Amino acid sequence: MYKYNNKLMKCTGIDIFLRDVFYKEDAKQRWFFLFLTKILIMTDLSQQDWAQMAKEDANGLIIDVRTDMELEEGKISNAIQCNIQNSVRFMEDVKRFDPNKNYYVYCRSGARSAQACMIMNASGIANTFNLVGGVMNWTGDLVVD
Repeated sequence: MYKYNNKLMKCTGIDIFLRDVFYKEDAKQRWFFLFLTKILIMTDLSQQDWAQMAKEDANGLIIDVRTDMELEEGKISNAIQCNIQNSVRFMEDVKRFDPNKNYYVYCRSGARSAQACMIMNASGIANTFNLVGGVMNWTGDLVVD
């Protein structure tokens, strides 16, 4: 166990190793430590698994991290937009998210949504699910607002 931001945190073997190697007082290195330890929580899911889990999860939210221009092409039903390219706004949104919910995250190809999942994990959200291949490979319906 170790203390971080006045919270008692449980350490696994890899947490201890990364803390000892990367933890410094510099904020960038501290972020790097969190990023490396929390990345292990994110789950990449195939389109079929992601869609099924999102549909059946009463405690889940669908997050679209694409830009406004990309969103004009359509979005997955019930998705909430949180544009990751607007980093200040994205971080404000993440801070408001309930850490006890499950987040199904997607973008155009799966790369930005993977980054978003990692950032969300580092911010204390444990359950993030990345749509591999993003909306480019999505065969389901898209809603145009």
